[in-house]
Amino acid sequence: MFYWRRARAMGRRRVRALNSPDIQLFSERDRRFIEPSLRRCPRQGRTSLVLLLALVVASLGGAPSALAAEGSGLLSALSPGSVGAGSGVARMVVSPDGRSAYAANRFTTTVSQYARNPETGALTPLSPASVEAGYSPEGIAISPDGKDVYVANRYSNTLSEFSRNSETGKLTVLSPATVAAGVNPHDLAISPDGKSVYVANSTSPGKVTLFTRNTTTGALTSTAAITAGEYTECVLVSPDGTNVYATNETTNTVSQYTRNSETGILTALSPATVAAGADPEGIAISPDGHNIYTTNNGANTISQYARSH
Repeated sequence: MFYWRRARAMGRRRVRALNSPDIQLFSERDRRFIEPSLRRCPRQGRTSLVLLLALVVASLGGAPSALAAEGSGLLSALSPGSVGAGSGVARMVVSPDGRSAYAANRFTTTVSQYARNPETGALTPLSPASVEAGYSPEGIAISPDGKDVYVANRYSNTLSEFSRNSETGKLTVLSPATVAAGVNPHDLAISPDGKSVYVANSTSPGKVTLFTRNTTTGALTSTAAITAGEYTECVLVSPDGTNVYATNETTNTVSQYTRNSETGILTALSPATVAAGADPEGIAISPDGHNIYTTNNGANTISQYARSH
């Protein structure tokens, strides 16, 4: 089994071979396969990291693995230990009510959809088991009210927009089904008030594209494209909704903005960027909003920052 990971700063693509089609969780033999490139763009707003660990995704056509968290915080496999997904399944979200989960299958044009048992945590594929998105869906986010799901289709240069049935969890495409999202939309984040959606465009120059969200219909309207660094990989909104941050892979920086809570418009802070390690990709913020962390793929480090608030 193979997966491609671009090394844009090096101007080439790299191929890594996996010895097994599935990741055997927490075994010494396979820990080396669970690397930052497979866990990019962590951020706030994804329901419970323990719950996400309960949905660990095997690379390239593997299945989300279901784990239970015991009282001590230790993980144990559910039964069954995994459920089927699509090829290249990459990122997942869990609905705020804990009753649904969705996974982007980046080597296809689909998003897998599941019902989640709130008591056991087990996932069951819905019928249909997937819905159509664009080409190479990767970033995925669910609105804070649980009404809508949005998917960044990297090589279609679009966002797919879906409404979510709160009873069944099934997704239905909105009208229009997609909106233009700039070049190489790689990641997205939704503001805590649900009014703004921000997309990281992994291109040169990198951008953060802003969409205004209709909180009644879920429809997105493109509002602005804000300059960032080179190849903007991931984006997040602070828990208080006042700031947006984005990683820029080839300039080794983090862009930082203040957010207008009424319009969602971003204004670069001064300085507009802070230095990170080599090839920063993933970005996360602590629940209290005091600290930000980036994964530096080219340096095998994590940069850590204090956030003024």
